[in-house]
Amino acid sequence: MRAGTVVVAGDRAGPGHRPPRLRRRPGPRQAAADGEHPGPPCGCRHRHERQPPVGGSVRDLPSDGRRAPSGQLRDRGRPTSGDRARTRRGRAGRRGRAPRQGARDVPGHRWEAAAVRRAPDRGGSPPGPSRRIRARRRARVTATTQAPALRSDWIRAALGLRAGATNGVGERAYTGISCDSRTLKPGELFVALAGARHDAADFLPQAADRGAPGALVRAGREDPSLGMEYFGVADPLRALGDLAARARRESGATVVAITGSSGKTTVKEMIACALSESRRAYRTEGNYNSQVGLPLTILRAPPDADVWVLEVGASEPGEIARLAEIARPDHVIITTVGSAHLECFGDVDGVLREKMALARGASGRGALIVGEEPAVLAEAARAHRPDAIVAGFGPGAGFAPEAYTVEADRIEFHRGGTRVALDVGGEHHLRDALIAAALAESLNVPSDAAARGLSRYEPLGLRGALRRIGRLTVLADCYNANPDSFRAAIAQTRDLLPGRRRAVFAGSMLELGRQEAKAHREIGDEMRAAGFDVIAATGLFCDAPFDGVHGHALIREEDPEAAVRPFADALEGDEVVLVKGSRGARLERVIEALEARFGGGA
Repeated sequence: MRAGTVVVAGDRAGPGHRPPRLRRRPGPRQAAADGEHPGPPCGCRHRHERQPPVGGSVRDLPSDGRRAPSGQLRDRGRPTSGDRARTRRGRAGRRGRAPRQGARDVPGHRWEAAAVRRAPDRGGSPPGPSRRIRARRRARVTATTQAPALRSDWIRAALGLRAGATNGVGERAYTGISCDSRTLKPGELFVALAGARHDAADFLPQAADRGAPGALVRAGREDPSLGMEYFGVADPLRALGDLAARARRESGATVVAITGSSGKTTVKEMIACALSESRRAYRTEGNYNSQVGLPLTILRAPPDADVWVLEVGASEPGEIARLAEIARPDHVIITTVGSAHLECFGDVDGVLREKMALARGASGRGALIVGEEPAVLAEAARAHRPDAIVAGFGPGAGFAPEAYTVEADRIEFHRGGTRVALDVGGEHHLRDALIAAALAESLNVPSDAAARGLSRYEPLGLRGALRRIGRLTVLADCYNANPDSFRAAIAQTRDLLPGRRRAVFAGSMLELGRQEAKAHREIGDEMRAAGFDVIAATGLFCDAPFDGVHGHALIREEDPEAAVRPFADALEGDEVVLVKGSRGARLERVIEALEARFGGGA
């Protein structure tokens, strides 16, 4: 979990109001909040390495902009006195990913199962164990031992290769697997992925120099002069999946697999928090959910893990069916389906068919849990399994809270006598937390333990994170965008710190196919209607009309970098700022520029 939140004093009018919890900038000699070496995104080498969107969630925030009074919960199914009926805007969905954007599961990067961060209990959360007890538990809550070595005979059996085909070298025991010759560690098996234009077998000499005892290559690309053991196959990518599939079959762990147009990473991290006190959970690091990342995650699973929480994405039709074949999940979660990746799947029905492939590939030993939006998802889930669990707070939800409250920076719900509170805002986070709670209940996790774990959830990186930059309050949501997630972000920004000026830096929503121009016009209209004082329209938003917005209030630049300085010049320094766009727009540059201009070392 990422560390570092502070409470911002003042700004919110009226007694009893809680200011939003904001992510702080790292101090001197501290690591950045997103890790020591965040690095740039990788370029796409092959189409199978493209990564679908992740993070955050989708659905709209309350459209009335009102908050429940302090301590008062909103009763499910009807508005409290004085509230007007809320009109839902937009179909559920989440962020779209950048076209040709490289998978962020960089091949060869070795990770351990990251321990769930266990911060001291915060006000409003259920009481938890003492710090000393939590420290003793830390070794128990997350599996951390090293994955066992892979032997040559095991690899050959998994790939269906002839026994004894070792090219004149003895049997080997590999300490791990890497798909990148630049980061490979001595003792690891090098998997030379081959694409239409490139073949990593070209880098066998570099892999050998770095200490790879052997390599999995396309048959015919072996180089006997290097003295390596070779496993020649027709398709190295499929072979990598086959290795992971055998590791999955031989594991006694319970496998939870999560997919959806949005919210995958958020729900995965929430589940890890919910399980943190009762199970040895191993989860996908970051959003490594592709045909490269998922097998590597499985092959690196520590043997003491009793639950694997795996994220599953797709960049082309049929991909989830293959990943389900590899992971063979027991419990399946589909967060939502929406207007994301339409360039690949055509329409929302195509997205639904792809996501439901995960349920069709499940073992049947666990639960099928889906989000409540859109309604077609719940219908499809119940048609596949009548006992499917629909989690949410609407009338169609089977797993729902008795009462809940939603604020721009906090959510809370009650269910079965247990109170759950998280320091994140918006209806989208409430739905995600309910999905995580439903999974925890399916795994027989005590409700109070799940509540304590969920209370410690924090967004990863720039996925809907609130940050204080000087006197600016910034909602940084730079890991992809689609129309539904943009609407949710606009609504959340509107509800933050009433009375403050509002500004938005809008980057392109990518991979929307034929809906691209229409979607940007519609979201442009919503930004204008929301009354932003400053709008930076970049990329595909340049062609949106923004009727009635003139002068310094509107900045149009195709290149986001060219809009950064005029956008900063138009700010007074105490605004609520939304920075939102697809990953390909690289809007983290905007955050960096705002920190340099307004941070002042705070």
